[in-house]
Amino acid sequence: ATDDTTRIMLQDDLCNIYKFDKPDSALYYGYKAVALAEQINFPKGEADAIQHLVVTLNSMGNYTKGLQLALEALNLADQHKLTKEKALLMLSLGDIYYATTEYKRAISTWKESNLLFDSLHDKYFPILCQTYLGSAYLMLGQIDSSLYYNQLANKSAALLNTNWVSNIVFIHYGQLQEKMGNTDTALIYLIKSVEKAQSAFWLFASTYSIAELYSR
Repeated sequence: ATDDTTRIMLQDDLCNIYKFDKPDSALYYGYKAVALAEQINFPKGEADAIQHLVVTLNSMGNYTKGLQLALEALNLADQHKLTKEKALLMLSLGDIYYATTEYKRAISTWKESNLLFDSLHDKYFPILCQTYLGSAYLMLGQIDSSLYYNQLANKSAALLNTNWVSNIVFIHYGQLQEKMGNTDTALIYLIKSVEKAQSAFWLFASTYSIAELYSR
């Protein structure tokens, strides 16, 4: 059982590593981890692997399958009181609602995720919840709320100084500044996001946002 547990964790790690840049490989290892975790009754390993599968599917635009897996895994996390896994799944579920333009559901989901991360004293993911909330409020035209959450995230990211967090925060903050008509400030933050990008996926997200800015 110990060997199986180690194998699941390694397969899940590979799913996590490949989730943006090699999604087919991520799916391969993620589903293998889920199958083995189910076989040996290892709910934490199963929930972790499903969460990374959901992120992978979201990055591929397969929100229907991502939603199905996320809801199944949330039930699993609730049954076994897996708070961190639930918080991560809620974060990914909010991504699905946002991508499918259900912005109010995204907001309520991310707020619940944020509360769970705060209860765990996590220093990374509350910042993502804040920046995502800012973007959802922006899509609803609620600029003041968007600015509030984006400024919270920007301040926290500066203190944390972790590249992958800053990259995401700077992209969203740049997009908000553009919406507010502050084109020069928007460009500064989008260029800063390029410098913080840790994968090809996020480098593309940063450079694409800059290209969109120039096209307008």
